Amino acid sequence: MNSILLRIARTRKTSTIFLALSLVSSIQPELAKETAVSRGKNLFAKATCEGCHPGGENLLHPSKVLKGQNFASRYKNDADIAKVIRSGIRDTGMPSFTREQLSDAEVKDIIAYIRSLTAPPPAPTGSKGPKSSGRPSKANAPTKKLHP
Repeated sequence: MNSILLRIARTRKTSTIFLALSLVSSIQPELAKETAVSRGKNLFAKATCEGCHPGGENLLHPSKVLKGQNFASRYKNDADIAKVIRSGIRDTGMPSFTREQLSDAEVKDIIAYIRSLTAPPPAPTGSKGPKSSGRPSKANAPTKKLHP
């Protein structure tokens, strides 16, 4: 009897540990994302990006902000944003940042922060569901009496 109770206790302990690890691993990616965004925000200020782009705006070229659906549509890939950060944009005031100035990991964090400035697009509205012919369905139609 004691060996059965001991096995049950071990099984419960293992299940509890497994459940705890499952919960931590499901939360961990979200925490990592928040960490990248907060690190990116700090780097954005440290690398002086904030001077021209406060809150994702663009003081030199107000129509070219770093947020919103137009920005998200133009820069669908993080690699496109990284290229701008690395190469700069000639004759606009946007400087280039070398790997000595910003590591690849730091650029990824800055991109995570920039991406966080754009709210996800709204869900499509007006979904009408399946079309109706206007006639009652056969499933809901009254049944005919077979006998008077």
